[in-house]
Amino acid sequence: MLGRVPSPEEQQARFRAVVESGFDALYVFDAVRDDAGAVVDFQYVEVNGHAAERLGRSPAQIIGRRLTDFFPLTAVQNFVTTWTRVMDSRQPSEEEAPTSVPVLNVTWVRLHTVPLPNGVAVTSRDISQQKRAQAALEASEEALRVSEAKLRLSHDELERRVLDRTAALTATNAQLTEQVYKRRLAEDRFSKLADSGLLAIAIANTAGAIFEVNDAFVKLVGYSRDELLSGAVHPEMLTPPSWAAADQLARDKLKAQGFAEPYEKEFVRRDGSRVPIQVGFTMLGGSELLVLVTDLTQRKRAEEALRQTEEQLRQSQKLEAIGSLAGGVAHDFNNLLTVILSYGSLVTKALRSGDPMRAEVGEMVAAAERAAVLTSQLLAFSRKQIMRPRVIVINEVATAIERMIHRLIGENIEVRMVPAPDLGPAMVDPSQLEQVLMNLAVNARDAMPDGGQLTIETMNVDLDEEYAAARPGVSPGPHVMLAVSDTGIGMDEQTRARIFEPFFTTKRAGKGTGLGLSTVFGIVAQSGGHIYVYSEPGKGTSFKIYFPRASAPPTSLMVAPRAELAHARGAETILLVEDDEAVRMLAKTVLNRFGYSVIEAENGGAALLICEQTSTHIDLLLTDVVMPRMTGRQLADRLKPLRPGLKVLYVSGYTENSIVHHGVLDPGINFLQKPLTVDALTQKVREVLDSPLAVST
Repeated sequence: MLGRVPSPEEQQARFRAVVESGFDALYVFDAVRDDAGAVVDFQYVEVNGHAAERLGRSPAQIIGRRLTDFFPLTAVQNFVTTWTRVMDSRQPSEEEAPTSVPVLNVTWVRLHTVPLPNGVAVTSRDISQQKRAQAALEASEEALRVSEAKLRLSHDELERRVLDRTAALTATNAQLTEQVYKRRLAEDRFSKLADSGLLAIAIANTAGAIFEVNDAFVKLVGYSRDELLSGAVHPEMLTPPSWAAADQLARDKLKAQGFAEPYEKEFVRRDGSRVPIQVGFTMLGGSELLVLVTDLTQRKRAEEALRQTEEQLRQSQKLEAIGSLAGGVAHDFNNLLTVILSYGSLVTKALRSGDPMRAEVGEMVAAAERAAVLTSQLLAFSRKQIMRPRVIVINEVATAIERMIHRLIGENIEVRMVPAPDLGPAMVDPSQLEQVLMNLAVNARDAMPDGGQLTIETMNVDLDEEYAAARPGVSPGPHVMLAVSDTGIGMDEQTRARIFEPFFTTKRAGKGTGLGLSTVFGIVAQSGGHIYVYSEPGKGTSFKIYFPRASAPPTSLMVAPRAELAHARGAETILLVEDDEAVRMLAKTVLNRFGYSVIEAENGGAALLICEQTSTHIDLLLTDVVMPRMTGRQLADRLKPLRPGLKVLYVSGYTENSIVHHGVLDPGINFLQKPLTVDALTQKVREVLDSPLAVST
């Protein structure tokens, strides 16, 4: 049966009932201005019963008074500032704040402020219970007992108050006319408040018939006003079956106490989509009830975004901790590999070409070289390897190694290159970028055992504030994207969450080290970029790498061929400073065999003492960078005044030292990366000795 359309007077009465029966205190203010037109105070023009109780006075004692009659000047100034901003912007506002003058144990409130033609309407919800502990609960129970005592007034007392109120309202015709005008003005303001969009409001009966809704309710559920009021939409149509138990509990509370506290659930909109809400009920009289609904969509989105950000932060912290451990292990392992590789090389050169031991020593050296590759991967993951970045166009690197990728992944996989024609430059180490592409290509090959397609794509992109805010360490702005995608087996969420962890692999034992993708992650992070992975089982995988776009013009990848040294021998004197005894003895042995005189020191202090006590001319300082108490850089700086013209060659295994910043080698530095080999050491020493002094530091 269709519902009866209420008359205007009934609608006004119902909205009045909304105001008086809602959960919130309601105040309507007019602005008080000075001679210059600036707002200096606000005057009460209407309050509901909850508001009067908050202030501890009757409505008649409040209406016409100003904020300064009830609150300290500092609190009033805060209200004036906030509400004036709402009036000027014509936009509602919401905030939580402690009360300036606590009354009725209301110490915290949630304020909804709506602009009116010359003032504001403010709903104030008591949220003190959420802020207080057990003491507040006891105080609330005491207040409830007081309220119950007040409700036990005799019939005669209630009748006397009604008569007194009637006499006051009908005292004079002029007063009655003024009150009717003010009431109509207030009801107009209340109507605007109901349709302001702060709350979705409906009036219904316990049987489910809907009598009245505001615009916010219509917008929230997606049904038209006529559909809602005609009886075509029943409350059960708006509620998913999974919330039936919560709704039943609310109905039980409504029946027992006349209201049901707000609780969270979902509405099913007309289009079938679901919207999270908070809903509360209160009886208006008879079988009618007031329904107040708040849309929680934005809050739920914010909570989910926060959860994802926290998860990304935890993952980043875990990788950072593993990276620190991996970098320390790689540093110590480099010293061991230096000894193995160099002595292995010396033994190989000492053996005759037909000696059976030569092949066995060669296998030992080859194994050590493979270990050096693993060490390099650990340093890349931990972001502690030396970077030599240049401003380049990534397309050039991808094109240069395309043929190598074809040979690497096999003929059953199609390689598709999609370079952006106007790609911007980026600050990247070309050799490290090649390693990234090769590792991703190998990963794609293993994901496509039966063949497929590998796509390498570049693109200019601009990352917005929302994208950056959801990913710790990412800055918004122009970037260059490098995407490597395959049509392979894909990954589930659990696998995708661990792919950048070192030594994690889905391959069977002996078929992979688990360092390929962790190396990619380290290189990208050390280069100032970030990496995003999308994958689904059976639908392939896409790695998207973003590097900040460089403002400087790119340089060519073509490098002038380096002149080969005619020999690596010499007769100069070298001061060798190395705290690892095995590495120090190895370097001394190699340099002595190539004709150099070597003065050794185990630390910076011993080296300084040697230079102060001997007059022997020293041509080159060969020093480790990371040493106890004094770094190699500090040693070189202190030796310069003592030994003018001294050339310096630094040796190190990772980047956390004084000659690199953020993994990038300082300009003008002569540097040799560990693990050392005989050829690399002797060639670099000869190169530095033969170079102009200005090149050394």
